[in-house]
This record gives sequence, C-alpha cells and structure tokens, in this order.
Amino acid sequence: MRRVLVATDFSEGSRAALRRAFALAGRHGVDVTVVHAAPPGLGVELVEAASRALRDLVRDAAVPVEAVVATGSVGPEVVAEAERRQAGLVVVGARGAHRPRDLFPGSTAEQVVELSPVPVLVVKRAGGSAYSLALCAVDATSRSFRAARSGLALTRGTPYLLLHGVTVLGENLLRLTGADDRAIRELRRGQLAVARPEVERLAAGLTPAPAEVLVEAGRPEDLVPDLADRRGADLVVVGVERGSGLRHALIGSVSRHALREAPCDVLVVPLT
Repeated sequence: MRRVLVATDFSEGSRAALRRAFALAGRHGVDVTVVHAAPPGLGVELVEAASRALRDLVRDAAVPVEAVVATGSVGPEVVAEAERRQAGLVVVGARGAHRPRDLFPGSTAEQVVELSPVPVLVVKRAGGSAYSLALCAVDATSRSFRAARSGLALTRGTPYLLLHGVTVLGENLLRLTGADDRAIRELRRGQLAVARPEVERLAAGLTPAPAEVLVEAGRPEDLVPDLADRRGADLVVVGVERGSGLRHALIGSVSRHALREAPCDVLVVPLT
C-alpha cells in the first residue's frame, strides 16, 4: 500500500475517519490524500472556502498529506480520486453531516463500498489507536481467504478471530415436523463437523494464524454483528463481490449487515 485516501465532509464522523486514516498511514509509512466532494454548481467562493477549511483540517498532520476538493457526487468522486492516486485503502466515516443514523441504504459509505476496487474501511468509532481484536468473516472458498489475507495485512499486528457461519440445511423442516431440541442439536453438530475441516485447512495458510477458528451455526449475516459485539471486537473484516452492489451473493449480504449493524469499524475487501 502506497497511499490512504480518506473522505471528509467536515462532520464529526468524518473527523473520526481522518484520525483513523492518519494513524494507519503512520503505521504503514505511507501518504494520505484527503478528499472533500463539493456539490455540483457550488459557487467559486464556497469552493475556495472548502479548500481553505480542508487545508486547515490537515495542517498539523504527522504524515504527508495532500488535500483535494473535487466536484460531484460524493461516492463516485471519492472512488475516482482513489483510482487516480492509486490508493490502496479508502477510509470513510459511517456518519456524515446529513446522516443521523449510523448507516442505512444509500449512504455514502455504502456507495463507496459498492464502487471501490480497493478495500474500504468504514469508521464507526472515534480514536486512532491500534485495533485490539478483529473478527474476520469467511466462507469456505479460497477467494474469501485471499480477501481475509489482504484485509489483515492492512491491520497487521491485530489479533483476530476467524468466523465461518453455516446455515444449517433442514433445520426449519425439522422444526415444522415437531423435532425436539436434541434432534436439532444433532443436525447442527453434523453439518458443522462437515464444514470445519475445509475451513481449518484454508485457515492454515493465514499468517499470522487466527487466535481462534469459529465455525458456528446460523445465518452469517446475523452471526457477524452478534459475535463482534459479544467478543468485543473493534474491527470486522468481510469480503464483497466487486460489482455486486451489496445485493447479490451471500458475502454481499454479510457485508451489508456488517456495515449497518456491527458495533465497530468495518473493513470491506473486494474478492479477487
């Protein structure tokens, strides 16, 4: 990674993203580009005022910083600037100046995740200290594990849990036929036993190794935010199909739920 690009609208949420971007850039020894996207048709005086405010915002940064004011829709402009400057990571705040809730359909953060060809870190918490625990969600494919490897490289040194969620086939049917809890537990146990060896085989190729490999029964999109909360993770790492619009495929659903519901920062890595 040669550069981190961070978007700002001067809100408190984007200030948290800025602090996180500076901290990551410092640890990786790379430059930062800070981008503010001004609405089309904004007068020259207001654009100049935005440029001055942006320069003031980054004046005391401890890393090399380039400040850019672009014009256009925020999501596309942020991604276009990232591509022009060959950024290896885009950082955005979960809450902008006009977003009273954490994250919901159509937000700038979701737009950037949908469009970006490089990993996107969505910052939900203030502070720039090193992450203490990451939860990395995977499916049982090598592409998913490549995404995990790329994401973990961006937060090197952070201990992490590896999570693979298994939607148990036939569980609802058993419940409809009146099966007892023991039968449900046996069904889950059998399907988890089948899934675990492949997940552990793929996990063996990760360096550093995960602190724990979790193979859990349940919908992955529900498990990720729930386990992040219960285990105290301050970062979730998930993969997404590029171009899926976060609407197609299991991993897209997992990413969408993590972005909206995880209680911590979320790093979304395109599958390759």
